[in-house]
Amino acid sequence: WTQVLGAVNQQLQKSQDVLVLWEVYNQLKGSLSNSLQMLQSDFTFKLSSLTEQDNTVAQAAVMVTNMESILKRANTLLCDLGQVLEVSKDLTVYLEPLAAGLVQSESRLLSRSILQLTQQVSVRRDHLQEELKWLQDFENDLESLETTLEDWQRRLESGAHADQSGLLELSGLSADLDVLNERSCSLTLGGAAARRLQRLNRCWAQTATRAEEACSTLRNP
Repeated sequence: WTQVLGAVNQQLQKSQDVLVLWEVYNQLKGSLSNSLQMLQSDFTFKLSSLTEQDNTVAQAAVMVTNMESILKRANTLLCDLGQVLEVSKDLTVYLEPLAAGLVQSESRLLSRSILQLTQQVSVRRDHLQEELKWLQDFENDLESLETTLEDWQRRLESGAHADQSGLLELSGLSADLDVLNERSCSLTLGGAAARRLQRLNRCWAQTATRAEEACSTLRNP
């Protein structure tokens, strides 16, 4: 009877240990799964919040910041995942093969989901950083050409003569405008930037025509 009682107590202690491990595992896994779902939803929402009309330098910078924040949270999930995997390893030692296989399958699925999300966010963040740089360069060049155009318009309106060297300068800058137009085809411009480019093209053509006419008048008084 003493031997039987001792065996029963050992089995009871083992069952209690398994129950404690199971509760810890289930709590950690559940918390991690909820955090993962929330992060996936936030990632999807942040991506859907970007529209073509809002695609400005400021908006792209905000999106980069959002992706960096989500990536930081994803890395935190990876740390939490380590705890889940550690507890699951201890737990499967006590479980029957079928139950142990279920725990291992759940752990692998959770690991794969977190790693996939982390990779998706990282790729998207890198793409947005590159797009932000393109947009910044584009807007800087657009502003520079707008300033040049305004300068030429003031010169013509003031009656300043447009000589041949001035026309060559304007012609060279026209090539820069052509490059800017080509670059715009590879960017998703916001509505405001697209309208500025259209206006620049229209006004540039008009100003170039006026400059040529002024130069022709100078050559043929």
